[in-house]
Amino acid sequence: MTASLLTLLLASPALAASTATYVLPEPADREAVLFEADHFDYDGSSGAMHLQGHVRVYDDTWTIHANELWLDMETRAGRAEGALRVEDKLNVVEGDGGAFNFATRVGTVHDARAAYAPWRVRGRSAWVDEQRHLHYTDARFTSCSENPLPGDEGAPPPDYHFRASRLRVKPKKYLIARNVRLYIKGVPVFYTPVLWKSLRPKHLLRTRFSPGYDRRNGPFVRTNTLYSFDPSWQGKLFVDYYGHSGLGVGNELQFLSSEEGRGGLYLYRIQDQRDSRQRWAGLGDYYHTVVTSVAVQGRLQAQSDPAFHNDFTRANAFRVTELLENSGAVVRATSRTTTRVSYARFDVGDSVRPTRFLRNSESAPRLDFFTAPMTLGLPVLSTFRAFADNNYDRTRGFQQKSTGGSWEVTQTLPIVRGVSLSPRAAFEERFTDREVVATSFGSSRTIVDAFTGRADLGGTLRFAHPFGDTDVTHAFRQRLKPDDFSLDAGAPDYGIEANLFSVAHGFRPSRRVYTRIESGFDFRRHREFDFGFRDRVQPFAGDFTFLLPAWDLTLHEDYQLQEGHRALLLQADYGDRDRQFLRLGLANVRPQERHFLLSQEVGWGPKGGSWQLSGALRTDLRTAGGARFDAIQVFEKELTLRKDFHDFHTFWSVRSRPGGVQEFQFRINLRVERADVWRRRVYTDYTGR
Repeated sequence: MTASLLTLLLASPALAASTATYVLPEPADREAVLFEADHFDYDGSSGAMHLQGHVRVYDDTWTIHANELWLDMETRAGRAEGALRVEDKLNVVEGDGGAFNFATRVGTVHDARAAYAPWRVRGRSAWVDEQRHLHYTDARFTSCSENPLPGDEGAPPPDYHFRASRLRVKPKKYLIARNVRLYIKGVPVFYTPVLWKSLRPKHLLRTRFSPGYDRRNGPFVRTNTLYSFDPSWQGKLFVDYYGHSGLGVGNELQFLSSEEGRGGLYLYRIQDQRDSRQRWAGLGDYYHTVVTSVAVQGRLQAQSDPAFHNDFTRANAFRVTELLENSGAVVRATSRTTTRVSYARFDVGDSVRPTRFLRNSESAPRLDFFTAPMTLGLPVLSTFRAFADNNYDRTRGFQQKSTGGSWEVTQTLPIVRGVSLSPRAAFEERFTDREVVATSFGSSRTIVDAFTGRADLGGTLRFAHPFGDTDVTHAFRQRLKPDDFSLDAGAPDYGIEANLFSVAHGFRPSRRVYTRIESGFDFRRHREFDFGFRDRVQPFAGDFTFLLPAWDLTLHEDYQLQEGHRALLLQADYGDRDRQFLRLGLANVRPQERHFLLSQEVGWGPKGGSWQLSGALRTDLRTAGGARFDAIQVFEKELTLRKDFHDFHTFWSVRSRPGGVQEFQFRINLRVERADVWRRRVYTDYTGR
């Protein structure tokens, strides 16, 4: 048959040599739709195709898996029945039948189910638009991994889920739901008209709500929104509403790129409707190495009134602040010298106007220069210092400009084994444009544009022995007359500003025990009154630290014969703050010597457990003298419960503090991210997580 066909072709030269133009068909204007199936039927008159069994239909956008599917090749529309899965580069949606259009890239899936980590979603139907966004109707969604979503007959519900009339999903970006109800174990507990959640692998924003009640400020809702636009930066935005006090807003920004660059800034403001005052606070720290030898640093502490942090507990470091410290400096340090240009200001609470601060002192600016110890070809080490200052002091009452320099020499001389002597000598010359000097006990005179010299002599004799190190030190400082090189012996204090003999002993028998005690005797004289023996004896100060296997104990005692106890500080710490712990603190400090402040904190939670109960009690024990207390005031109380469920972190707290602050607060966070995202360590945490 093949030979006959070849003969026929050769005998037909007209056909073989035809020069008629062959017209190619027009290229397809639509991309092909490919399919696979166990069985198919095709109706050429209508262009309809019926696919059955392991059906897979795909083009460059979609891949559809179904058991049975009808496809119109003319309109490129399809309809599926039974189990169905629709896949594209961003979505995987399963359901029970649906309809699609490969031309417009839209489609609908019935009883749709999908996952967008960490969320699982189910809706009565889902519509896929041209931008590949999913629109669910009657949607249920949760991040709980336990049990299926409601919809399966007889299946237990997850620990929690949301139900929304509409849900829109932009894959890998966000989901936004409307008319949302929160269900706990199938019981509705909360409603919100809109709910937005990020689907980004790295969340730009994280927000939590903390509702509560405060007797002073009324019912409130506090919001914390964490944001991070760079790994080295983290911020917290605060938007709070207090029923009695109004709207408060603030922000905290943390910067920690390395040990050479770190800082934090916290700002908060509220128009307090209780007394129509604008109240605010600002806290900050900053350090940054500009180049190898130059660094800048700063500290900000400013607020409208001392009680701000007590009334609005955004900051946990300062409750009632009576001292504000602000400073900034540029430092240049080399192997031999250090130069520092600085600004510093200290404010104290005003006893007459309790809502105000007073400027106590300010240096604007101050220049300091000093060198490292140098030999300079001499058998001693030399250190040079210089300064210039423009200073205001409230006790002085005027601005003073001063400058000066000093030269100090010292050396350590071994005497015998375990004994060494470190003599020291220095001379300083200081210039002041204005200074008040005493002429008698009750009178003084003002000198202007004067140079005043001061000479220092002294040294330390150290004894090292099996029972620790003992330092015997003497310091003597003599003032010269202004603009003169002779001794200021005619002054009421004979020109002797220091003549102190002191002894200090430190002993560390093991790594867990350290003790240090010190005292001294003042040999200065005065023309108009005599120092008694009890006045001359310096305070007996002792520090004791015991690091026991379960306890850390620290004790500081400062006692002076004439004044009595000047400071008593005791701190005892037990356990781990994340589980069981106990903190006991006792403080008695002059000038509040009749007040013993007792602080107690306790917490308990099982090891590796999901909850912790903690509390704090701070008490003012008042005495008229001795160890007998005639009044007890509990000025701060706090009870806190932290409980982690399978899908929630919960926080409950009750606090009571002075100023009418009696607060209840509740917070619940979904466990859709790491539990420590709100509690991770940062350089300076002003507000807590």
